[in-house]
Amino acid sequence: MDDIQRKLALIDKQFAGRDFHRQIITTAPLLFVAVGLIAGILIQSALFESQAAYAEARLIWFWLILLALCTISAGLFFVIQRAGKLISYAPVLLSSCALICFLCLGAIRLASFYRPRANDIRNLVGSERKLAKIRGLIITEPYINKYRQWQFARFKHTDPASSFYLKIQEVETTDGWAKASGTIRVQVDEWVLTRKAGDYIQAYCWLDRFKPATNPGQFDTAKYLARKNVFIAASVKSRDGIELLERSGAGIFTKIKRKLRETATQALLGNLSTEDRNRGLLRPCYWATAAISTVQRTGRFAKLDCCTLSAFPDYILES
Repeated sequence: MDDIQRKLALIDKQFAGRDFHRQIITTAPLLFVAVGLIAGILIQSALFESQAAYAEARLIWFWLILLALCTISAGLFFVIQRAGKLISYAPVLLSSCALICFLCLGAIRLASFYRPRANDIRNLVGSERKLAKIRGLIITEPYINKYRQWQFARFKHTDPASSFYLKIQEVETTDGWAKASGTIRVQVDEWVLTRKAGDYIQAYCWLDRFKPATNPGQFDTAKYLARKNVFIAASVKSRDGIELLERSGAGIFTKIKRKLRETATQALLGNLSTEDRNRGLLRPCYWATAAISTVQRTGRFAKLDCCTLSAFPDYILES
């Protein structure tokens, strides 16, 4: 009877609410690890956008020191718990240490992702574009930009452009081929139908940095791709400028691996199309043009809707 009452009391204590932290540790111990990792990534992401370049190394050292302190503290708690002390507080203390440790690991992982290597392609390209010969692995299927949002696309007497992401392996220098790293976006002025994800290619191209947005409401491609660790664009004039060096394997395991890599890359880098991203800039321009034309034709604003009126510049409304 005493055992039954003891178990009932234990159940009542678990559902009482005052030991909610301990209940989480018992039922979902990895929750603190996941929360700490996500929190570390979010904190480092916020600090990455606001911190200066010289403060990056100091911040990494801060995370490393905090990680070391929490690891040492967790080891001490284990020793103290084995000695029969702080037994009731050990789960809370250890879970807190685990949360802080994985918070530091998440921040360090994101900082490592954004930190370029010594031979990164972004370190080889300055403010001026450079003519280069590169070798790398195609990591996304080529995207054909057919300019569906452009009304005059059917009058363009050239082939639609193609684009894909390339993982750099080598760059030709005056001393021969040198190892390089980093991911770039390749833009080809023609169709690219014979190249697939997983192909190892050689390209003759112009390397340049992405330019920031210059108009209000324009989609900032440079900032968008910088979050994905892509800073350099390669411009190829013709499909003949891309030479296939090695075709991707045709085995079943190779196909599965390539498909998984392509899916993960697509999720990380996003869609290559930017046709819809500038719609926020083009739509107000269209409204303003239509409004000005109506005013010039009728001389009044009576039949213009609110959206059209909101697109008028101030000097037109005042005149």
